[in-house]
Parts: sequence; structure tokens; C-alpha cells
Amino acid sequence: MGIWEINYRAVGSDLTELNQKLQQYQMQVVAFAKKNGFTNPEIETQPLKVEDRLASVYSQPPASTADSTLDRYIVTSGIRIRSTNVELIQKVAQMTGSLLQQGIPLSFESAIVNPNPSYYLTKLDAIRPQMIAEANRSARLVAEQFAKDSGANLKGIQRASQGIFQIMNRDTSTMNADWNSNQSALGSIDKKVRLVTTIDYRIK
Repeated sequence: MGIWEINYRAVGSDLTELNQKLQQYQMQVVAFAKKNGFTNPEIETQPLKVEDRLASVYSQPPASTADSTLDRYIVTSGIRIRSTNVELIQKVAQMTGSLLQQGIPLSFESAIVNPNPSYYLTKLDAIRPQMIAEANRSARLVAEQFAKDSGANLKGIQRASQGIFQIMNRDTSTMNADWNSNQSALGSIDKKVRLVTTIDYRIK
């Protein structure tokens, strides 16, 4: 599943005028998305957000009355595309330059927290049984080798625990995978999934 946000903003002192600008930007961005293959169910418009600079506790008071309403408001909005066609999202996300050419002031603040677009693995359950079975087979082979090298016989399982599934970027090393690498996987269509299972065997 891919989620891609296209956000835009306008700055000024007249809220009515800014609202009209944002509506025009929305029409252009939605048209851009549909032109490049996205459908109505995949496109969700986002609500307007208004920031009043003078209402901020960190704002500086205007130097004069004439400046008191200069670029007072920052109004942002956008659309969110949610689609299983991740290849299309990846392709069209590289074409946003055409929106800039239309004069749409894009905002990229959403990429600060998560990559934009972000890609999610939604079918972990489909590979879970196979991965668990593979981890169990691997553990058994290692345990048998240890028992053989020590001249002992491998008996039954004494204790077993399944770790968490980690979803990482395809190029992330499993030796140094951590929470940050899992976050970076959101920006990649290709994923690597890791499962660590711990099994204690009895030996005789």
C-alpha cells in the first residue's frame, strides 16, 4: 500500500482570497492526479489549515500599523493518494515539477516525519507461516550441528519464543537493523522482512 500526500500553501492577509487560491490549487492537483491514472476512490482531499502568525506566542509584534496584516495568514491544504498501485505512485511522484510549472506552491513538510510517499507491507499474514517454518528449520539444523560437534544427541524442544517481525529497507543489513532502519523502509517499495525465533533444545 502506498500513501502519497501532495500539499500546497498560500500566504497573505485576506482569508477569502487565500481560500479561493487553495480551491484553485486543489482543482489543479486533483486534475493532475486523475490525468496520471489515479481514481476518485484513491484521492482524498485534506481540510484547510490556517496559521495566524499574529496569534503565535513566538511572533514578533508588527513594526507599524501598516505592517499588521502583511502576510498574516499561512493557509495549507492538499490531497492524499492511497493506492495499492505503488509503482504508479513512485512514477508520478517524480513528476511534481509540472505542478510547480503551473504555479502551485507545493509544501514538503509532511516528509519531515515520514517519507513521502510512504509504502506499507499489508500482507504479512500471507508470508508469516512460511517464515516461521523456515526459522524453525534453520534453528533445528544449527542445533543438530552443535549436538553433533559436541558428541551429543539432540532431543526435543525445551522452550521456544518467537520474536517480532521487522520490516526493513531491502538494502538494510540485518546485522545492524534497528528502529530507524524500519522507519527508513517506509520510503522503499522493496522490503526485507526478518524474523528471529529462539528455540532451546534438550541434548543427551
